[in-house]
Amino acid sequence: GDPSLRQVAPLVARAGATVSPDWRNIGFVPKQHNWVLPPEGGRPARVTTKEGKYSALNWSPDSARIAFVMTQKDQDDVGIAVATAGGDVTMIATRPVDEDSPIWAPSSDRVAFIRRFDNWQGYEIWVSALDGTGARAIAKETYDRGVEEFRFDGNAQWSPDGTRIAYLSSRTGYNHVWVAHLNGDEPAELTKGPWVDYSPRWSPSGDRIAFVSSRVQDLEDRHIWAVSATGGDPERLSPDGFCTDPVWSPDSTRISYLRSTATEPPEITVQEAKANVPRITLTESREDPAATAGFVEPVAVRWPSKDGKQIPGILLGARGEDASRPALMYFHGKGGVNLKGWGGLPNYAFHQYLAQRGYAILFVNWRGTHVGYGAEFERANYQDYAGGELDDVVSGAEFLAREVGVDPRRIACWGGSYGGYMTMLAITKAPHVCSAGISLYGVSDWTVFVKQNQRKLWRMRLISKLGEPDKNRERYDRAAAIEFAADAVSPLLILQGADDDEGLHAEIFAERPPSTTIWWPVIQRASSDIRKATGLVTSDG
Repeated sequence: GDPSLRQVAPLVARAGATVSPDWRNIGFVPKQHNWVLPPEGGRPARVTTKEGKYSALNWSPDSARIAFVMTQKDQDDVGIAVATAGGDVTMIATRPVDEDSPIWAPSSDRVAFIRRFDNWQGYEIWVSALDGTGARAIAKETYDRGVEEFRFDGNAQWSPDGTRIAYLSSRTGYNHVWVAHLNGDEPAELTKGPWVDYSPRWSPSGDRIAFVSSRVQDLEDRHIWAVSATGGDPERLSPDGFCTDPVWSPDSTRISYLRSTATEPPEITVQEAKANVPRITLTESREDPAATAGFVEPVAVRWPSKDGKQIPGILLGARGEDASRPALMYFHGKGGVNLKGWGGLPNYAFHQYLAQRGYAILFVNWRGTHVGYGAEFERANYQDYAGGELDDVVSGAEFLAREVGVDPRRIACWGGSYGGYMTMLAITKAPHVCSAGISLYGVSDWTVFVKQNQRKLWRMRLISKLGEPDKNRERYDRAAAIEFAADAVSPLLILQGADDDEGLHAEIFAERPPSTTIWWPVIQRASSDIRKATGLVTSDG
């Protein structure tokens, strides 16, 4: 193995690990507490004393403190806390509320975070001193039922002078970059139009904001753009490829980002922070670039659903005359979206492997997809789980047979989380559409999900979409794949973590499976993303 890599901690849970800016400590959550330890290894120090669920760990710029979200024993009390590396914890909230996504001011003396409304139809952006004093709201966002908030962490950032916060708002129908002011001024919209913008990043000079946008060609494309911090027309910076994750140089003259294409994986790329200039690729992840030269180009496609609504997706694999070809449909998880390029499609190399062997792969962005198509499209499955969205899947299979030229008897499907749920639906509620399915940590019964899931955020998101289970029994039953399990005629492989409180619940299928269903609990103690069941590793390189 590489002598510069070493494991310094055991299994890390869903909160992950974060390194302090001075590289003297790593904060991580192995189970029910927040811990820190030095990168070279040694004895971890426990930061928290109360048992609970900890997430969104974020070090202060001066590395003296770490902020995090703490879910108390009372699941309705989810708040922001700040701790020193030595372990003194201060809760910023003074009453049971639901708070999330702490981000630090550049001066390390304040944190901003979101505080959700009790009715889950919006939130406020709050700013507070580290002892909880002086807390006040600087922006308010509301949205219709069926529309979810965009993630605040990763999509919000303080200005270098600490007077403003760039964040995302969908109040005009699409996620755009807005700026909230600490001086009391109303938030200002910096980007406009029928596109999705996200990942705003202030230049260190404070006069520009870089962001990722779909505002060119297909809505499934992504490029790096920049806009003046006072508004105006955005300028496209990245010349080609699928580009995300912008980072400014300290002098604000250059910008780096991840760039991928159909044949190139995401690589670190750098250029001057202006349009129409050469780019330089700094990394090469492939041992042999020639091995991916034959990868096919992902193509954005549209097809009509049962009600005539145009459904977006990505097609991998050429259309052909061979009507005996097999096909695969992939369904993304909740909050996800299928996009163009290596950096935009899940399990990219695996799907290219299938394409090389004659498969046509259709990545379905069913109605209700959260990112990229506006609030109206996202809200289209409000109170209609397993309805129009399943029609989108059925019509996708018809599109494959009609337009792509595949054998309709040889179409399979798979996906994870909500994509696993969609797979279960396709096999049970539309049993003659897919010849086989693989569901990774999917949900077979939303009523069970509400009762057993330990994360308030996930429960309330579902209730905001479907209503309370006790008051909407028929709606929940109509949306439960388990209710139609006896109708399945094709094999279904269910992969599930046995200690997973998020992707519930494969064992229900095991109790009354149709003859073609296989149940397979994969890992005894795993988060919903079983690929992340790993130890914490550091590198000197």
